[in-house]
Amino acid sequence: MRSTHAEQLAAEVSDAELAAKVKAALDQDPELAKLHLKVTNKKGDITIDGTMTDDQQMLKAGEITQNVPGVKNVLNNMMMTK
Repeated sequence: MRSTHAEQLAAEVSDAELAAKVKAALDQDPELAKLHLKVTNKKGDITIDGTMTDDQQMLKAGEITQNVPGVKNVLNNMMMTK
């Protein structure tokens, strides 16, 4: 079954909305907000990109993200700053 252009646009909007909800949830934590993390979403699969200063920030970001309704999977690409 083929998706119509309208269905694809609706999926993109909801992808963007979920990414925005995750970003807002991460930014509620003052420590994570300072990291300016980038959040992307593809059908409930969230990817977090950015840098961290300790492993606990990565763990916290993953836990917060997983608790946002609509998130299916989390790929945490945060890297340690040098």
